[in-house]
Amino acid sequence: MPSSSFGKHASGATSGQSAVPEPSFAERARTLMHPGRIGSLSTLSRKQPGFPFGSLMPFALDVQGRPIFLVSTMAMHTQNLQADPRASLFVTEPDVSGDPLGASRVTLIGTVSRIPLPNGCIGRLLRGRLRSDGMGGCFGILPGSIRSAG
Repeated sequence: MPSSSFGKHASGATSGQSAVPEPSFAERARTLMHPGRIGSLSTLSRKQPGFPFGSLMPFALDVQGRPIFLVSTMAMHTQNLQADPRASLFVTEPDVSGDPLGASRVTLIGTVSRIPLPNGCIGRLLRGRLRSDGMGGCFGILPGSIRSAG
């Protein structure tokens, strides 16, 4: 019986077949972040200069896969970002049981800027991913670097 590649799932590329390209680092990060809803946003503290200020932050992804979030104008993050827009957003694989260090995770490090609400967040708001109290602004982080594990 002649050899056939039928049913060989992990046989690799053969002549006449091209290898499936590996996803880019950014694609892997977006894939990890897509099902997520909450991350840890860290900004540079205005009240304690030089120290990070981190807390849980609900987020959604815009159509380009960049994280967006709503922050109240009274929130410490807003005050910190007005003084210095550098921040990081840490996201871990949702619903992981067992060793949390075995979970996939990603940290986006970049600059945060305000996004006009009608152009950036309204679709996500309507889908219930983010909730607005009407007293905040929509912000997005433009990653300058990405660190991941898992």
